[in-house]
Amino acid sequence: MSTATRTRAGTFTHADVKHVNWKIKSDLVVLRGLYAHVASRLTRDYVDNLSGDLYLWVYSGYATAITFNFYDASSNTRRFAIRYRIARDGSVSSDQDPGGLRYHDLGTISFRANVTYSDSFVALTETEEAEFRDTLSLNWGPTTDQLSDGDGYWHTDRRYSSNGFGATRKVFQPY
Repeated sequence: MSTATRTRAGTFTHADVKHVNWKIKSDLVVLRGLYAHVASRLTRDYVDNLSGDLYLWVYSGYATAITFNFYDASSNTRRFAIRYRIARDGSVSSDQDPGGLRYHDLGTISFRANVTYSDSFVALTETEEAEFRDTLSLNWGPTTDQLSDGDGYWHTDRRYSSNGFGATRKVFQPY
């Protein structure tokens, strides 16, 4: 068992990050209900582990964005996605309820979650990065497969915040 010390920037608290993370997890539970039949990876255990890991990424200051992608694996084309831009500077001031996600008939799709690394994460030594990754439940290895947007558009539809910490939700949906 290893232990690690983490520092974070900003004046938000554990409770502030938990508040926003709970809303993101609520969205993830809705996605599981809508798409588990076509994205078999979205089990209850996976959602719980993913949510726990996302909390660690965000609270540690190592993520600037989180994206849930539903995509065509044969073409690496995004069919539906939700992206949360993380803000630690008070720029997300409204706190809305989670949800409002609609079902889209996507056919056969795959699911993956991606984290956009912060400068703080990139600056970690190999040892520090390994120690952090040891705290995670899921394997968050780098991916070389870049997804392109399919036939659709991005729009901002929700904002979640608490005490200067927040996330803006953007949705990519088919036309």
